Amino acid sequence: WGPGLAGQFTEERLAWVNDTMKLYRCHGIMNCTACCPKGLDPAKAILHLKKQIAETYKDGWKGMITEQISKNKGRESGMMYM
Repeated sequence: WGPGLAGQFTEERLAWVNDTMKLYRCHGIMNCTACCPKGLDPAKAILHLKKQIAETYKDGWKGMITEQISKNKGRESGMMYM
């Protein structure tokens, strides 16, 4: 798994890892790089993934809220006045 998989399902993979309990548990302390027995740099790879996600992130929340408000027009609720 990783960015070296010829770009297959990149969007899906980035969406899966874009989670506070996955990618964002890394705080960049670099302990993983310092003690990696294979001499790899996982902190650098994580940083690259965070950068990729930041470049491709789309905020769907605003569109979803707008859609829900438009569905509620005409209903007797506080949402109808928006």
